[in-house]
Amino acid sequence: MQTIRFRCLKSRFQVRIAVAIFCVTALFAVSYLLPSANTGSRSRQNGVVYAQSSTAKPFAKQVQPFLKKYCYECHGEDLQEGGVRLDQFQSTPDILGEHKLWSKIHQQISVGSMPPNDSEKPSASERTQVADWLDNEVNHFDCNAVNDPGRVTVHRLNRVEYDNTIRDLMGVDLNISVHFPSDDVGYGFDNISDVLSTSPLLMERYLDAAEKIVQTAIILPETLKTDKSWVGKAFRLSGASRPQARQVYFVSNGQAVAQFDVKHEGMYRLEVTVSATQAGEGNAKVKLLLDDRELAYSEVPGHQKQKKISFQEKIAIGTHRLRIIFDNDVYAPDAEDPKLRDRNLILHLAKVNGPVDLKHDQFPASHQKIVTIRPDDKHSPVECAQQVLFPLLKRAYRRPTTQQEQDRIVGLFKLAYKRENHYERSLQIAVQAILVSPQFLFRLERDSQLEQNSKDDHLGDY
Repeated sequence: MQTIRFRCLKSRFQVRIAVAIFCVTALFAVSYLLPSANTGSRSRQNGVVYAQSSTAKPFAKQVQPFLKKYCYECHGEDLQEGGVRLDQFQSTPDILGEHKLWSKIHQQISVGSMPPNDSEKPSASERTQVADWLDNEVNHFDCNAVNDPGRVTVHRLNRVEYDNTIRDLMGVDLNISVHFPSDDVGYGFDNISDVLSTSPLLMERYLDAAEKIVQTAIILPETLKTDKSWVGKAFRLSGASRPQARQVYFVSNGQAVAQFDVKHEGMYRLEVTVSATQAGEGNAKVKLLLDDRELAYSEVPGHQKQKKISFQEKIAIGTHRLRIIFDNDVYAPDAEDPKLRDRNLILHLAKVNGPVDLKHDQFPASHQKIVTIRPDDKHSPVECAQQVLFPLLKRAYRRPTTQQEQDRIVGLFKLAYKRENHYERSLQIAVQAILVSPQFLFRLERDSQLEQNSKDDHLGDY
């Protein structure tokens, strides 16, 4: 038992390693899209969205000499009164990146509060010229001149968004994000992209959640089937019976009952293995009943020769009893052959398995939604997996997927199928990888070819 448990844990660990590697690889693939530490919307060039200057004299000729002459002494490299340093601003885009600061500077220059009275004062024309330039650039720039809207910050799904997306995508409502760390809050909201961080603990929770989700949404067929066996003391016995470790010995008439539950109506295979010792005329007989309905009344010939009796029956949902009855006991102590003096029945095994014809509509709705096809004589497991995974991949990534992305997820399915040799289990592993991919956990706005060429790009469906 310890060996089996160790193998199960080892297998689960290897699956999680494979899924984690898939996740990390995908994360590196989109890392260039992740937001910087200090900006949300940003341009591809320098992190700032700005309009083209409409004034004749640029910042370096109009404003920088004024600042160097009158401001750098208190707000330069050596001294930064009030925490303000102005010598680092070298262009118009630089000042537009700090709009709040330069709006305040414009006000102070305009009213003459800066430079202070104990410092050299600029002439009225110098002050007016710089104040007008700053007013025009900071407060009245032409928005129509902006031809680079920047890039939207990568948005991680918060807990509510994650639960809603899982419900819509997988068809299961688990409220599983209750086990996630609390989302960061910015400006009173928990869906601000700039503050939705991703910690190692959260990634661990994502792996756990994905495993639970796929096990709930995609069902292994054997979990819906009844597959039970009874030997020895596992039966409920009555009459003259002697239970042993691997068999039940009926020394006279008696009955053994195997009780089982059926989850889904269908055809079930029932199997009973018996042998007998003989006495008198004829052979020992065994009567088989399902609940109160007789299934068979069969002879058991020979001396302790095992006979397997099997048949298929349609069984409804509920609790049922398979009854094995011995009722033709004979005792002939005077028989010449010692082997023919006592007729007894020996019950070795009873088995129930089914439904043997488990239908697609007997699976949960989530399974029917995702697993739309199974392998058969006309379709290989890989072909079926492609038909299942590609539509799901498109919906999970919220856009058409590339051939490389499709090949990567099918490759993971092939790897799992080679190891597990189980179609549904391999699908679970592939879908688990989809649910921990950054393409699913983050809402990404990817650059199109037009954007890369610095041309206008129109909004599309994705």
